[in-house]
Amino acid sequence: MKLLLPLLFMFETIHCSHFRGGILTWKHLSGNEVRVTHRMSWRNTHFTPVCDDNYKANKTERTFGTFSCISGCGSSWSSPSIQSVCTDYSTSEDWATYEGEFKVTLQSSTSPLVLRYTSCCWIGTLIINHSSSYTITTRIDLSYRQDIAGINSSPVTAMQPIVRLQHGCSHSIKIPVADDNGDIIRCRWAQNTSECGGICNSFPGAVLNETDCRLDYSSESHTVGYYGVAIQIEDFANSSSFTPLSSIPLQFLVVIFNSSSTCSSAPTFISPTPSIGECFDAIQGVLFSIDIRINSSQQIKEVTTQSPVGLTKSSVKTLSSTEYSVSLTWTPTSSLQGSYIVCFTGVNSLGLTTESRCITLNVVLFTIVLGSQQPSGIVYGDNRQWSLQYSNSFIRPSTSTYIRIYESNGLLVESIDATSSSVVYPNSTSGRKLTFLSSYNFEKGRAYHILFDEGVVNKEFGCTVESPAIVNTTFWTFTLYNDECASDPCHNNGTCVNEVNLFSCVCDIGHYGSVCEFHVLDILDFGSSSAIVREGKPVEIQLLIRSKTTFEFRWFHNEFLITNFSTRYKITNPKRENATSVLTLHIERTLQRDQGEWKITVSTGEVSESRRLTIIGKTYIFTKHGNPIFNVLINNYNLTIASYVLR
Repeated sequence: MKLLLPLLFMFETIHCSHFRGGILTWKHLSGNEVRVTHRMSWRNTHFTPVCDDNYKANKTERTFGTFSCISGCGSSWSSPSIQSVCTDYSTSEDWATYEGEFKVTLQSSTSPLVLRYTSCCWIGTLIINHSSSYTITTRIDLSYRQDIAGINSSPVTAMQPIVRLQHGCSHSIKIPVADDNGDIIRCRWAQNTSECGGICNSFPGAVLNETDCRLDYSSESHTVGYYGVAIQIEDFANSSSFTPLSSIPLQFLVVIFNSSSTCSSAPTFISPTPSIGECFDAIQGVLFSIDIRINSSQQIKEVTTQSPVGLTKSSVKTLSSTEYSVSLTWTPTSSLQGSYIVCFTGVNSLGLTTESRCITLNVVLFTIVLGSQQPSGIVYGDNRQWSLQYSNSFIRPSTSTYIRIYESNGLLVESIDATSSSVVYPNSTSGRKLTFLSSYNFEKGRAYHILFDEGVVNKEFGCTVESPAIVNTTFWTFTLYNDECASDPCHNNGTCVNEVNLFSCVCDIGHYGSVCEFHVLDILDFGSSSAIVREGKPVEIQLLIRSKTTFEFRWFHNEFLITNFSTRYKITNPKRENATSVLTLHIERTLQRDQGEWKITVSTGEVSESRRLTIIGKTYIFTKHGNPIFNVLINNYNLTIASYVLR
């Protein structure tokens, strides 16, 4: 058996009868680090200045003391100051609620840990155990959970510091709870002084429904006045488990009051006021608003709230002789994520109240892991399976919503119902991948994109939060592969590259053009001005080239570079027109020593070409009285120089 070493934190504060209840919750961050959030309510006029709208707006921190570690915290522990800001207040009931948080790194993740906040005193007018000490306790377990593939975080809750119940009437108080892990939540009475301090069993006649977290009260025999309520809220992995994963306190006051009014004359919420336990999505950085409407035969003097830091409340507006309204607005900051409970109660001029109605605001990011959309871009083959990854857990929707596939021109080609078997959801809360199957026969070379309706993936926080619609057409795009290179369209050994509905050619250094059809340096023609030349006669050797860039050229005779030219040799500068140039070597008087190989080389620096022409001596015999006999021979650019003998 493991030895459980509880870790206790003691809160040192002012010893005065001004405590009105509190809550202590925690959220796992990373490793052994947790963020502990405390909400405490006090007599407002105990402090100067009191909490009002200006004090709230300024978010002025108020220091209540320090935490002290009792055991198991190690030598690195240092007692942090407890600093909180005012979130809510009531002028008529003289209370103010302050919220703050601190981070702590626990020494071990293998044993349950207990955080405790204790001091003195409760309100001095309690009917039972007045002016007693208060103790609130939360239990933390950082053991790894296989079912969620992570560390647990506690449930969250909220409650008005003072709940007003009319004597002689039946009342049902719904305790609001939410759990970011989607766990089973149960509520029980706090037990012994380690959990409830001096107010254990201080609300006789009340019945706590543990599975529904509902507190019922209808007794007429108890004395009017204030009673302390201490409840522990616990989360469980499933409905068959009775081993709590965590335990958080909820403590508040109930005041039983007499009234000559009938039970049915209490003010009531009317539309468009959110219903009890309703869930809303709140987006980081976006203003969220709630309209509260109350029907009352008497003027509504105040609407009290329990709310997260930053929520603002308007003044009460009179819409008619029996209808009143208040607006709540909140812009969640980028650091907020998870469930936040808001409670509100209306009080009229006779002291009669509405029920304490609570709703849940879920600041949740359905964040898709960047680049997890698979496949995307160029898709090969007859693909039918698609998937993407979310950064948090999710569940299947209960009503039809669709994944839609469009052609790039906006034509809808397929709608896939997220509730159908074609969409595969994780079978546990540790899963993060969504997979779906398509049936449409996509056309090769055509581009498509995928969009999601609202609520394709949902999150369960005690109520369902729907994912927002994905309407950005660039979110997930793909094009079915079409082999544009199959016909080998690139010339001159160019390399074909497939692209979306087209191809490109990568040419070697000697070629260019869309399909490498052009030579960087192209020899168009090489030859002489005459196929046979008599000795002593002139001849021209010409090279016709086309070049994309500048070039250099050299003439050679029998591999010797011609650098000095006699009057017999002339080289004309190239004449360029439409990227075509003519290079000319002019021999003024052809001699027998001009026989042999003539060569010209042309170079652009990266590409070079050469051409050769051979002059061959040949004897032609003429008769003294007749014309010479010509035998013209041109082979492989051979040029014959003719000599003759007179006979």
